[in-house]
Amino acid sequence: MVARIVAILILFASPVFAGTVTLPFSDSMNSLSNWGMSYTPPDVFTDASSPDPSSVMRWTYPAGFGDGDAPGIANVTFSSSQNDIYFQYWFKHSSTWDWHDVVNKHVYVWGGGENFYLGVGWGNGGFKASLQGSGGSMDIYNSTPWSASRNTWYKVTGYAKVNTGDAYDGVIKIWIDDVLMINRSNVRFWYGGTNFTRFTFTPVWGGNDGSTVSDTQYLYFDAVKIQTNPIGEESDQTPPYVDGRSPSSGATGVAVDTNIVAHVKDSGDGVDNSTITMTVEGAAVSPTITGTSADYTLTYNPPDDFANEQTVDIVVNASDLASNAMSASSWSFVTVAAAPDPFAITTTTADNGTVGTIYTSDNVATVNGTTPVTCAVTSGSMPTGTFLSPRCIPYGVPTTAGTFSWTVTATDNASATDTQDYTATISPLLPVGQTVVWSQCFIDTFINGGAATTNYSDNTATWLYQWPMATPANRGILQCASLGLPDDVSVTSSTAWLYKAGPSATGASDPMRVYVYPIVGQTWGIDNVTWATFDNATVGAYEDVKNVYISSDWVNWNVTSAVRAAYLGSYPLTLMLDGGSDGAADTNRRFTSIDTTEEAYWPILVITYTQLVAPEGPSISAPGKVRVSSGRFRLN
Repeated sequence: MVARIVAILILFASPVFAGTVTLPFSDSMNSLSNWGMSYTPPDVFTDASSPDPSSVMRWTYPAGFGDGDAPGIANVTFSSSQNDIYFQYWFKHSSTWDWHDVVNKHVYVWGGGENFYLGVGWGNGGFKASLQGSGGSMDIYNSTPWSASRNTWYKVTGYAKVNTGDAYDGVIKIWIDDVLMINRSNVRFWYGGTNFTRFTFTPVWGGNDGSTVSDTQYLYFDAVKIQTNPIGEESDQTPPYVDGRSPSSGATGVAVDTNIVAHVKDSGDGVDNSTITMTVEGAAVSPTITGTSADYTLTYNPPDDFANEQTVDIVVNASDLASNAMSASSWSFVTVAAAPDPFAITTTTADNGTVGTIYTSDNVATVNGTTPVTCAVTSGSMPTGTFLSPRCIPYGVPTTAGTFSWTVTATDNASATDTQDYTATISPLLPVGQTVVWSQCFIDTFINGGAATTNYSDNTATWLYQWPMATPANRGILQCASLGLPDDVSVTSSTAWLYKAGPSATGASDPMRVYVYPIVGQTWGIDNVTWATFDNATVGAYEDVKNVYISSDWVNWNVTSAVRAAYLGSYPLTLMLDGGSDGAADTNRRFTSIDTTEEAYWPILVITYTQLVAPEGPSISAPGKVRVSSGRFRLN
């Protein structure tokens, strides 16, 4: 039997415990597979009559179970060498139990590699402590008559202390149901001529030292304690813990004036009040502490309210009266968001402007309400030549000087409204002959090249695309049928503005170089153009090129020569945009088309010119300073 027990210890490493050890068998049992045979692992069984009804170990000895075999083992290793141990357990034999005349199926508390074991194991009344080893064996039998009964729980309590050197001063004491059965204080523990000096490894082992089992039988085992101090005097080794947190961990929408409450509890000797600490947002605080050492309540009333949408972090530490320190308990909660301001238009005044100069003013309604928000002029008149976009932004080119007053009403998607009155003064045009034309005269399309070209004249975006490397696959066409210029002018400068769309305007290369070419003399409509067929038109050399980045923004090109030629030749201004011979494959950019409903992003043409003949007739020899506007404005 000795060799087999040692084999079990080699196969199964044991966890390390300190001090008092209570083994719930659902956590600490092992099934065995050795010597070529497999055994059913012990069950966790429920028995209302047991000390711990919910977790009884039931070792099964099925029919045919062999002599000397063991169906299961639970074990513990002390954290340091121990020269004495205390143990206690309960056992019960099933009603079908079959005792053997010599030795029998038994439960042992075993001393590890030096083969000292204590337990019940002699027929139905035998009871012994035994030391076995290569040098021989020693059995100490019970001196008080005792007989076991089937289907009955028995409590076994024991104490063992090894001898000092070669002295016969070792101790063995074993009680059954609190009756002292073995009481020896003149014991020398030894094997192979060597004294047994300490306990290190202590398994609880259910073996079968008897005949092969003929019918299935059970051995029940429960509530084991193996410890370094007397039974009934177990030290508190469990630290305190925190629960009952309020606000709870992860709570959201917490009031900014909330109090913080937590319970510090201990199931042993109790919490040491003097060790309790609490930090809130990293700062030590002094909560009010009430209750008992088993359950202290911490209540902290912050002197100031927390901020809205603040994440509040709390940490609590404590130790118990047995000096067991708990791990820091940390949690957090988030305060409620601030209530939105009432829905309102935030800008209360409008900017002044000048005739012939692009006019815009940031009269934007707030989005505190339910988006989207729309605006409309509900009374009065905006400056002539300007209008209000659905997004509440006035823009345009004033054509008449004067003072204008109007009322704007903003409405959110939940029908909340706000009204604001505005007044703006539009100054007269600067000296005669110096003016700016701001025009959204463009129509546009983009064309897909290749074997089958496609014209997208009704698309909401103008899409430029390079495929493969350095080859335009898409090009855009813009046409302005009427420049809106008076007779006898000299075009000083002209700029075309396009708004590049946002997330969809991505591409393989950043930036993308975009060229603008004039198309001269065309006679066709823009919706009929194919890839490079312009009937009688001629594509001129590119006039300007710009780096266009992925991010959304307005982009402009100098088209002065093209505008001058169209004005002088009395034909529509037509521009072609493409990537020329630059750009990586799959590089693309998209610009907002005239076909979108968002007028504020439509293409823009800005022309600065000088009147060569005054309205009264004489030539202007010194036009003076020309006022130039970029035509660029921002939408919020």
